Amino acid sequence: MGNAGDGAGDVAGGMATQTVLIVGADDDRAMSWVGAMRSRGLLAECRPAGSLEVVLTTDPGALAVLDGIPEPADLRSIAAATAARGGAAVLVIGPIEPNVHAMVTIATGAAGYLASCSSPATVADAVAAVARGEAVLPRTVAVTLVRHLRCGGRGLDIIGRDGRRATLTGREWEVLVLLRRGMTTMQIARQLFVSPGTIRSHVASLLHKLGATDRAALVGLPPGEA
Repeated sequence: MGNAGDGAGDVAGGMATQTVLIVGADDDRAMSWVGAMRSRGLLAECRPAGSLEVVLTTDPGALAVLDGIPEPADLRSIAAATAARGGAAVLVIGPIEPNVHAMVTIATGAAGYLASCSSPATVADAVAAVARGEAVLPRTVAVTLVRHLRCGGRGLDIIGRDGRRATLTGREWEVLVLLRRGMTTMQIARQLFVSPGTIRSHVASLLHKLGATDRAALVGLPPGEA
């Protein structure tokens, strides 16, 4: 697993000619990243918010940097790119508290996740690490995953919208990830080969454990945060 601060100035062979596509960052933020990447031999271009699907579809071998919490459409695009052989790699820059955003993003197939407050140099180092095929994870996510593995994969600790820590079963976690992609009960049931009633039971358990008032709030945990 790579660390975005591991001195990634020596870009992997071939990466120097690949353009990094920055999606959704405001001008000042994007330009600071572009400058830091250029110092490491990386070329970068900016794309507007909401264009990740277009970026990943038109340039399947791209390395994209998405600024902000991925919307359901973004997560679906990341999942599709991950499933495609030689598909695009995506690094997401977003909040790391609560950890549900980073956890869902990584589970969906993103190559890395970095805190919103990361410096331009840290972002550039993370991009170079992803280009080398390394994973870039926040410490909180890495610790949670290690704990999960040490427990034999019996549960995953997620922070809910009110700050409570909830331990989800493996199936509840799968349902939450698919909900965050915007999938319906029927679609989730078909993908997991269970009945719609079973999915509704898992959703009810997730609502209780994560303190969400309804399904819409569950999909956008925590409501109102960006």
